[in-house]
Amino acid sequence: SAGHKHFCAIDQDERVVCAGKGGYRGDGQAPETWSWESSPVPVQTSEGVLLPKVTQVRVGRDASCALTTEGEVYCWGENDRGAVGNNAINTEALYATPALGPDLEPLTGIEAISGDTHTMCAVAIGGHDVWCWGKNYKGMFANGDTSQPEHGVATPALTGLTDQGWTIESLVVAFRHSCALAKLEGLVDVPTPFCWGHGDLGRLGNGGTADSATAVAVDSSTGLSSVSALHLAPQATFAIDANDDLWVWGDQDVSGDHSGGSFKPSPLIGLDQPCDPALCAP
Repeated sequence: SAGHKHFCAIDQDERVVCAGKGGYRGDGQAPETWSWESSPVPVQTSEGVLLPKVTQVRVGRDASCALTTEGEVYCWGENDRGAVGNNAINTEALYATPALGPDLEPLTGIEAISGDTHTMCAVAIGGHDVWCWGKNYKGMFANGDTSQPEHGVATPALTGLTDQGWTIESLVVAFRHSCALAKLEGLVDVPTPFCWGHGDLGRLGNGGTADSATAVAVDSSTGLSSVSALHLAPQATFAIDANDDLWVWGDQDVSGDHSGGSFKPSPLIGLDQPCDPALCAP
């Protein structure tokens, strides 16, 4: 997972290692030294103390977060917009520190994390609760509130879905918008895609271009159904259905169709066709 000036990975011992600029690696090195490490170094919670074993690591622009095998979230790096989640904003975290909830206690019981640029989110075990921290750009917390643009601690998110009993199957956070797959027990047993945030170019897939601070259902009138996975680009959204077909909405430049934007899902055709020799010749 790569950021602006660093990247991180999980090694064979289930530890997070990072390389890049000092201050972003979680090894205690201050950014003022401008030291660079081309070889990954282990992330620590304090000098000489390694971050516990992890299952996921997500890297934003200047901050990173990891999910431990015990369901805890640790973050580190440049705390721009509060993306470290340690109840501070614009204060660097040179070592990995627990992400805090509204009660200022460390988040626990987490099963998945996602993040990009200045926004990080976590899904609780069972998918009944979602927390986000950092930059709430264009309502990227999906809780209906855009009055506070930055949050230094985890804040309830996706409340329009979770409060109605939806469970979150997967969550993907991108640069200016986010999407999730959700189910409603007894009523909607097939994962349903929702998106929110910046609606420019139709990247929310609901037929319009307006921003949304609450999750909106992706329009299925064009035939999209049984979505198994989502991938978000900065200005477009991709979905894979049960037939392994690829769909896209948002900026159509990413698919080679330079018409401007697609406000509803459309299939990417031709992926299963032989490549034109004139284009694919070595």
